Amino acid sequence: DNSKVGSHTAIIPTTAVPQDLSALSDDEKLLYDLLVKSLLRIIYPKAATEQTKLEIDAGGNIFKASGSVIKNNGWYVVDAIPEKKKVLPIVELGDTLPGTYDVTKGETEPPKRYTETDLIAAMELAGQKLDSEEARTLMKLQKKGLGTDATRTAIIKGLFDKSFIMKKGKSIIPTDKGIFLIDTLKVCGIKSPALTGEWEMRLNEIAEGRTAYNDFVNDIESVTREWFACIRDSSGEKFVSESEKKMLCPFCKKPVFKGRYGFSCSGYKEGCKFQVNYEVLGKKITESQFLMLVTSGKTGIIKGFIGKSGNSFDAVLKINHEKKSIDFEFSGGKK
Repeated sequence: DNSKVGSHTAIIPTTAVPQDLSALSDDEKLLYDLLVKSLLRIIYPKAATEQTKLEIDAGGNIFKASGSVIKNNGWYVVDAIPEKKKVLPIVELGDTLPGTYDVTKGETEPPKRYTETDLIAAMELAGQKLDSEEARTLMKLQKKGLGTDATRTAIIKGLFDKSFIMKKGKSIIPTDKGIFLIDTLKVCGIKSPALTGEWEMRLNEIAEGRTAYNDFVNDIESVTREWFACIRDSSGEKFVSESEKKMLCPFCKKPVFKGRYGFSCSGYKEGCKFQVNYEVLGKKITESQFLMLVTSGKTGIIKGFIGKSGNSFDAVLKINHEKKSIDFEFSGGKK
């Protein structure tokens, strides 16, 4: 009676044993073996392990190891110990370990890149490694991290939209622009989750009556003014992307900058009038299209220009060195 079933049972072997396993395909053998061993693991006794830490003296050099010591194999005997289980030998204090050992030279691997899911989890836990035990404990107990459940996704999206981070496969990596910001931003406090921990601790003190609300607000105003002054008086170094470094005026060879309305030559004070608006005849010109224009002399076919009659047309933007202008080129080379 399906109406009375709250959930379905797991897939389990029946009492019908295959008479000839060789008659099964390779995939069927693997699946049957998997199901049988799964059932056997359930009915076998529990495996008993002890979490252990070892200190080993090798010629005066102390090495440490941590893992599990197996006291009773239990269901491990069905199909071996799980691969992720780090098993140590059973030893007693003062034991001498026989055998030889090799010295291998290697390099540590950097931590794996965050995926978007990993990053959200890290934001939830941010602050739990703070130096202040009180702030660390408070953030852990109150589940305070960077942002809230409702805002963390939006914060990450904002970083994508501002080109501070990008995706490489499933991993999130910083862009050159993002690295530049972190390296050049003079206000270190803004870049650290410790600030969130400190402010949460102050808010908790206000709630408990140990700190005056006005004192906290005055401190926030004071530090904000300090940050503003620090950023205002900094060198003001401007980030230039790799593509922008390649953007040279096709007429005077001076750098091109991204202005308010379009790409413009920095030699405009000397009379160079080279400029391409971000939007040409109702069609937005991308940075990659503009880069192709100034490096190779023309773009690929751009679809969707709107003429004076209101009709849509496709064309290539091409540099005219004789007239020092930008022309449309249509199929067949017509202008």
